[in-house]
Amino acid sequence: MLLLQCELVVLLFIDVKVPSLNVIPLHHLRADSLVRFRCMVQDIFDSEFYLGIYEAHNSATGKKVLRTGMYRDVADCRGEPVDMDAAGNVIFDRQTLYCVPIPGEAVWVKDAYRRLSKVHTVTDMVECSGPSRGKRKLDCEDSVKGEGEEAMDSEMTIDVTSDIARRNKSVRDEMSGASSRLSGSLPDLNFPLPEERGPACLVKMYGHRDEFKVNDMLEVYGILSVDPVLAHINDDETLSFPGDSSVDAEDPQETMAHSPPPSLVPRLHCVAVQQLQHSNPLVPSQLTHSGLRAVVDGVISEAAAVRSELLSLLTRCCLGDSLCAEYLLLHLLSSVYTRKDVVAVGKFSVNICGCPAGVWVEQMVNVIKEITAKSFYFPLSLEGLNTVQVVPQKDYVANRLKSGILQLSDGTHLLLDEMAMLPGQLQEQGIRNVKALGDVIQWQKVHYDFKYHTAEFLCNIPVLVLSEGQSLLPTDCRIYLHVSHGVTLPTSPTLLIDSIPADVLERIRLYLGVLRGMEYNLSEEAQKMVQEEFVTMRHADPVHVTADTLHSLLNVSRLLAISVGQDHLTADIWERAKQLVEKHRERLPDRSQSS
Repeated sequence: MLLLQCELVVLLFIDVKVPSLNVIPLHHLRADSLVRFRCMVQDIFDSEFYLGIYEAHNSATGKKVLRTGMYRDVADCRGEPVDMDAAGNVIFDRQTLYCVPIPGEAVWVKDAYRRLSKVHTVTDMVECSGPSRGKRKLDCEDSVKGEGEEAMDSEMTIDVTSDIARRNKSVRDEMSGASSRLSGSLPDLNFPLPEERGPACLVKMYGHRDEFKVNDMLEVYGILSVDPVLAHINDDETLSFPGDSSVDAEDPQETMAHSPPPSLVPRLHCVAVQQLQHSNPLVPSQLTHSGLRAVVDGVISEAAAVRSELLSLLTRCCLGDSLCAEYLLLHLLSSVYTRKDVVAVGKFSVNICGCPAGVWVEQMVNVIKEITAKSFYFPLSLEGLNTVQVVPQKDYVANRLKSGILQLSDGTHLLLDEMAMLPGQLQEQGIRNVKALGDVIQWQKVHYDFKYHTAEFLCNIPVLVLSEGQSLLPTDCRIYLHVSHGVTLPTSPTLLIDSIPADVLERIRLYLGVLRGMEYNLSEEAQKMVQEEFVTMRHADPVHVTADTLHSLLNVSRLLAISVGQDHLTADIWERAKQLVEKHRERLPDRSQSS
């Protein structure tokens, strides 16, 4: 567990339920209170200098007192002027991370975290607040409640007393006034995916510089700062205070990007942080922790049974095609576990060809969204490819990284739908986007656009391509969908997933979450067996059995072993892998092709 502060603080978080920004609307949280935020690092800003220690003068007593600027954005003067020239003043610096909700997070994941937090809150604040919480009416705050709201534990009760309500109204009024002076413009929250909802935060990190990088998933515990003074930075160039160096920005766009109104982008001063390996609420946050091993062992012991349930669901989704369902199951378990030179070992992208258009595609998308923790569906229409920003791009005017849809955290399943492509001309932007998608599939890399150069960012994004014919994108496996006799096309995109019992869905989600991160070892004995088998296969069919065949067999056998809860290769698994690869090869229109 990666924590940046003392172990005592960690124990505090275990015993105390800390309110979550992902669950509770900002206007229901106390300023300067301890909160947590599950997020992804979208951008990393330059270091921020602030008065870590400063002297304040008490005019009544004539005494000087030392105060700290840590965990706050505005100096705590308490009516005592700050002596800016005092010898005891000390300048510190802190790193600012721009964090957004984890892109592509499934609805069931958010619901599960909400239940874990034992908090029900309003799920749609737009009716009351519009685009900005700063303009939300007070009577709406008091009257709107989520349907079916559950009782909260005493330690998590949201105490919206009249005093807090008046305080929040005062804050919102100041935010609204500041926003009205921005010529009607609101800052772009810079979410990587369209229609993403949730708060963005400026997370202020103390110590342990450069611990995290862009696209890392974090669980941040920190002090919430929504001081209304911060809303005036954008319209008052003369305003300054200890704790925010962004007021020195020369360009208004940079000021807006780095110091947006706290009603839209609150500040979170980090006390402790945990880097997340995944965002599945059913899976222990750290699979290697000894105390959680029993949970993992339980999943592994039931792996064969849950595999059958998942395979049955995928077979129905694939219109009775059990072979296609097998390959889809392996794809869902795939993950890059190491890199050798430029090769991302462990990836297993799949192209399902011969897909029927219409409701079937929607059904596939719904199934993937309901069984995986993170996913994104991208229809490859000409308009979308020619206009959408796929690759993140550096904005030098605002001095920030403009997000693109390929700015995803590891483990996000990407569904590409070529069925949406109609005849037409790919423009320059579209050609670049297609190349970027191909780089993700083939190399698991995204080349961010820094205008004068590109920067290579490694990723771990399983990609599933749905197409009518062979995809224009390179994939590890291409399989043609064979509709079983008597099976009809779906009439509703949700009918299949709605027919699956909730307990079965939960087992499948847990199964995929645990086994996808499972370690796998290929022993010397197994390597010798594979080598001998490959030599025999090569002698029997030197035309079709190539080095690519061996790579495919090793990948399929590894995923097959993991799918039944085994962390090593056995002779039985190897035989099953050979049969699966052979069946797949026989289905290809041109048997000389190995993909």
